[in-house]
Amino acid sequence: MPQIRPPDWIPQTPEYGTPESALRTSACWRQIENRKLNRDESEKLLRFHYACSTHSVPTGEVKYMALCARGTVNCNVHHLVAMISSTHHPLQGTPLGDLLRYLSRRRLLRYPEDQDGFVPVFHTGSGAGAPEYPDLSSDGSLDRGCGMQPPNDTKDGGGGAPTTRAVLSGTEELGLATEKGDGSSLGHGQPMLVILRREEERQASPDSRRDRIVMVDWYSPSDTANPKNFSTTKKLYVYFAINYANATVYLSSSIYAASQPGIMAEYGVSSTVASLGLALYVLGYGVGPIVLSPLADVDRIGRNPPYLVSMSVFVLLSILAATSSSLEGILVLRFLQGFFGSPLLSSGGASLSDICNEDMKPFALYTWACSGFGAASLAPIISGYTVVALGWRWPLWEVVIFNAPALLFLLLMPETSEPTILDARARRLQARDPSTVYRGIWCLQHVDSPRDLLFRSIVIPWKMHALDPSILFTSLFTGLVYGIYYSFFEVFPIVYEGVYGLRPGPAGLPYFALITGVTVAGIPYCAFVHYYVNRRRDSKDGEMPPERRLLPAVLGSFLVPIGLFLFAFTARPDVHWIIPTLGFGITASGLVLILQCIFVYITYSYPRYSASAFGGNACVRSFIAFAALLWSRPLYDNLGVARGSSILGGACVLGIIGIFVLYFYGAQLRARSRFAA
Repeated sequence: MPQIRPPDWIPQTPEYGTPESALRTSACWRQIENRKLNRDESEKLLRFHYACSTHSVPTGEVKYMALCARGTVNCNVHHLVAMISSTHHPLQGTPLGDLLRYLSRRRLLRYPEDQDGFVPVFHTGSGAGAPEYPDLSSDGSLDRGCGMQPPNDTKDGGGGAPTTRAVLSGTEELGLATEKGDGSSLGHGQPMLVILRREEERQASPDSRRDRIVMVDWYSPSDTANPKNFSTTKKLYVYFAINYANATVYLSSSIYAASQPGIMAEYGVSSTVASLGLALYVLGYGVGPIVLSPLADVDRIGRNPPYLVSMSVFVLLSILAATSSSLEGILVLRFLQGFFGSPLLSSGGASLSDICNEDMKPFALYTWACSGFGAASLAPIISGYTVVALGWRWPLWEVVIFNAPALLFLLLMPETSEPTILDARARRLQARDPSTVYRGIWCLQHVDSPRDLLFRSIVIPWKMHALDPSILFTSLFTGLVYGIYYSFFEVFPIVYEGVYGLRPGPAGLPYFALITGVTVAGIPYCAFVHYYVNRRRDSKDGEMPPERRLLPAVLGSFLVPIGLFLFAFTARPDVHWIIPTLGFGITASGLVLILQCIFVYITYSYPRYSASAFGGNACVRSFIAFAALLWSRPLYDNLGVARGSSILGGACVLGIIGIFVLYFYGAQLRARSRFAA
């Protein structure tokens, strides 16, 4: 084996072993021999491998080989060290991983801040921006022109970590480095914390803990703890887990519809009473976000705990509902199911937004909407066949069967809330250095207590609806189309079983028209976002007014009444059943376009109060859908399918007028609003 002189920068210290032990690693020699690297390339490879080993990165060899294969041997070594040092185990940040860390007393799944060699070092820089990680020069030494200097005013803290007496200004970052700007070693290549000052330092008393506050940010732009930098595999898993859980909660609402005839026969109740099982579920997931959704905005809690706890309770309630012997018990449990299933319906889109850039966010939210609509339409098809074969109670067990895997998927889903991830990092740093107060950089924007968030989620939504006509219209219009959507679960048995004489199983097959309609509507919507919205934002024109994002909703507002009128006047025995089904598909296309565009409009028009606007919208929408499920069966029984559907179509014509007013005059309304941006 050829002998290469160890680079001068490698320290010969007993705690990290001798240079020879690091240099004789088979992986490094294999790279040197197989790739026939020259001296400079060999020293860079060995230097990087040694840095990975001292950072306690078990996969450093594999990751470096991958980097070599991509031709990035000559890239910034210290930047790569920082990136790999923060590489996470797949279980880190998941509820299961947090449980394992707690049971092992943080000996398993250790973060970079948990490593024995991690030393926090405070830095006060004078530049306006954060200095880059130092590059390696050709002679193997560090480039010392990075401006990293030790602070002027420090004292020894506990554990030997220096601390500063300055008040850190809230625009500081935490980074990784391996050497001071003056060239002196800071622990022989071990990862170290560097605080990069961006604003003028203010002196304060050295005796106050508040005088030593460090704002914790990402370690580097490529920090893999940042949800935006998750690997493709991890992002796909988040997409899958959120969309699956969203689908199963929506599926659990409409799957009950096939059980209503059996409930009417067993308990001797009317169709209106039997439909309460579906109506109360819808009401529950409209009320739930007011109480449960604010918890996801608390930095110390994040998104995963509300998801996991609520889904656990949801599955337990589903078991109780499937075994309940009284109708009253079933109805109460159905309301509680909707209540505890609501966090995934209200905050799931936020989890997808956490991992997406601005260009991909509309597409991610559209998949989220499609998963809910599609699952709700599939449920009657599934339950229609199982009710015939196994009885009316079996759909209640199917709720358990479909949601139990969602609970397991959520156990393995990483946390996606940036404030929560940085808050956890700050607490790990706090444990290493109790003499200094560490806070996540997001706490500058997220300072509300859970009590304040709860108050804001209850009071502000109703103030917005009372004082802002745009918010009031969007909630009423989305509530109307939502009520029409759920009314189809009552009218379909009347049409396809009563008019066309289909059995319960085949009578559910027309629900596939909803999936087709949502898919077809997605093609022009995605094209609109990609070719019009995103390209305009990237051009010199910049961001477009929020009202221009309503253009697909204008089209959708025409599709809904067109589909309703087609359904109304063709649902009769002398017309083939495919024609009213086509009308239902057209209505579904319009529904998804209206809901998607209005939700995006609210996000961009009311960025500061979007959570409150969505909370109020969900509540109003669910109350209207709850009422629609109660009056739709009497409406169709008394007036017939043609007149009943025509009344709903006429109401949607009024919505067309409202959408046009919002599209052309929304900017003037926003200018007078106290809540809009």
